[in-house]
Amino acid sequence: MRTSDLSPSPPRSAWLARVARPASAAAAAAAAVLLSSLLQASLPLAQDSPRVDAQFHTFVPAAPSAESPSSSDLSLWRNDMKQARMAYHAKDFGTARAHLEAALANGHILAAWHLGHIWRIGLGVEADQSKAVAYYRQVAMGYDPMEPRPGALDMTVDSLVRLGDYYRDGSQAANIAKDPNRAYRLYSAAAGHGHPGAQFGLGMMYLKGTGVRQNTGQALKWMLYAARKRFAPAEALLGDLYWDGSLVARDRAQAIKWYLLASETVGRDSNPHISARLEAMLDEASDSERLNGRMSAEMWADQFPDARQARQAD
Repeated sequence: MRTSDLSPSPPRSAWLARVARPASAAAAAAAAVLLSSLLQASLPLAQDSPRVDAQFHTFVPAAPSAESPSSSDLSLWRNDMKQARMAYHAKDFGTARAHLEAALANGHILAAWHLGHIWRIGLGVEADQSKAVAYYRQVAMGYDPMEPRPGALDMTVDSLVRLGDYYRDGSQAANIAKDPNRAYRLYSAAAGHGHPGAQFGLGMMYLKGTGVRQNTGQALKWMLYAARKRFAPAEALLGDLYWDGSLVARDRAQAIKWYLLASETVGRDSNPHISARLEAMLDEASDSERLNGRMSAEMWADQFPDARQARQAD
């Protein structure tokens, strides 16, 4: 899974230096049945709860649909997806949306994944969480854990995570009640494919005791899995935990490490909260804490590089 609408960040070595101041077939079938039952349930109204929004993934042409459309239909949606991608990169989201809707109407169900992002974030439209959920559900209903096409699998798995995010805390805007059990199952299915957003979601549930017994050890395990994928929300949360010291042993150097990594992941100017939090930590920390945090961040980034930045460097 990738991110896209984040500004490129400076090379890691330069940025860090600047802040260093003195499944089986049977299991697959069972998972598909479980998923269908989860997604077909009704969605009653609930109060909004704050949630950490997962990172937006790269807008790319989707793989061909699992169905076998006629050759004329195939050329139609392929052309629409190409036009949608061009419009999206030109920030003409209205045109992109029109082409995506046309592709979806011609049977290209994975176009719904992109439409879900457009309505969730509000790209060229006023954000509408109910519409976003409806599109994500269309894609998620096609989840097949044995899907051989990586692109199609990525989109269906990501849709499970998006739905899990809504169910975890509930959303009045999306007309969804809080349902942690459903969220846990959706996250678990997606985490089995290594999705960092699902790993982060499970970590949050264990951290807060949402639908599961609170377990700091399990929370840290899942957060670290997500952090290895350079998932910024997990990196920032680990930084907060080590800085606060209420659930783990306080370690300011570790806190700085995680915020350096989070800031690098999203780009220094792309998330004001992360940048401001990092600067406050650096101002309050000692010279040795800043130095140890920087060195630790460099070691982690060498071991678990940001794939997005690696692609930009190629």
